[in-house]
Parts: sequence; structure tokens; C-alpha cells
Amino acid sequence: MNNYTLVNKYYKTYITPDEKDALFEKIINDMQKNKTPIENPLAFFIMGHPGSTKSTFTKNMINDNTIVLDVDIIKMNYMPDYKKNMNIDYKKQVSKYINEKATLHTWFFKRIVKYFIKKAKYNLIFENVCSYLPYCSKMIKKLNRYKYTIKFYGLHMNDFEKVKEYLHKRFLETGRYIPKTYIEDTYKSNLERIYKFIEENLKYLKHYEVIIF
Repeated sequence: MNNYTLVNKYYKTYITPDEKDALFEKIINDMQKNKTPIENPLAFFIMGHPGSTKSTFTKNMINDNTIVLDVDIIKMNYMPDYKKNMNIDYKKQVSKYINEKATLHTWFFKRIVKYFIKKAKYNLIFENVCSYLPYCSKMIKKLNRYKYTIKFYGLHMNDFEKVKEYLHKRFLETGRYIPKTYIEDTYKSNLERIYKFIEENLKYLKHYEVIIF
């Protein structure tokens, strides 16, 4: 990888600087379509293990001035190799893809987050962004500097068997695969991570809530 070309190393996806900028513009334009900026925006952080129904929970928050910032949206809608290469040796491929730290979709996501925090005033929903807590805390501090009101919701489903059933059903319907070890590890540590997040960012949170069901 050099300074001028982003490379998704695992899927060998090369993108030129012009293509990179064009795709970035397309993503942010798609996200802002039919949306209205507001004076005093809110930022919602939704945290939970895979299968904790985060996407379902956020649906009630979405309106014409809300942007959902979720790395999965970028992967599934704008990174064609992510879906195209899910056929042969599926589990091995996706596991390695998920574990790549410098993938293309991550770079785009960070740039998109920066754009919406600094240059656009919408209510922002951050979903699936707190797997690395220091990055999440950094975003909260930046949101606070830009005068966002910050709210946090931690979700946890008590029945692990139901979690696995839900994720298997979703996989059959959408093709979204999550490695078994990742599901187990994140489920076990979920509540601990939620409470740690609240403790570390308490002074920035206007509201926080832990929902166990």
C-alpha cells in the first residue's frame, strides 16, 4: 500500500484517489438525501453484542433529520467485494475480512464520521462503532466539542440461545456472517464493556440507559 492508493489487502480491491473521492461523495450524498439539518443535533450511541437487535432499536429514532452511521451499511451497500467473495470458503474469508484492521470500508467510515460531525448538522446514530472503546471515546469528545447532546443505550439479550437463533436466521436471509468465536466473546464481555463505556464517558452523556431483555 502506498500513500496514493487504498488497498483492501484481502480482497485485492484497488481504488484510485479519484475513485475514492467519488465514492465518498456518493456515500455522503446518499446518506443526506431527503434529510434536513437542525440547529441543536443529538448523537445516539447504540452498543450491544451481535444479535442484540440494535438496528431494530434504532428504527424508532430515525426521521428526516437523522443519519445512521454504521460500518455495516458501507460494507454491504458500497463495498461490492464484501458480498461478492462470500461464496467459496465463506467462513474463512469473512473471518479474515472482519479481522483486517486497515480495510477499505473502515477508512471510508472514519472519513464519513469526521464529515458529519464537523461539516453537517444532523442527529447522528452511531451503531456498531464501539468494538474499539478508545475510538468510541474519542468520537464522544469530538461530538462534545461540536455541541452535540449525547445519549447512550446499551443492549443485552439474556438468552444466548435466542441470540444464536436470531443471527443464524439473519445470515440465511441477508448473508451477513459473523464468526462463532466473535459472537461468543462479544456476548460474554458485552455488559462489562457497556458499563465501562458509561463510566469512562459519563461526564459527556446527557442520558444513558442499559436495556436487558
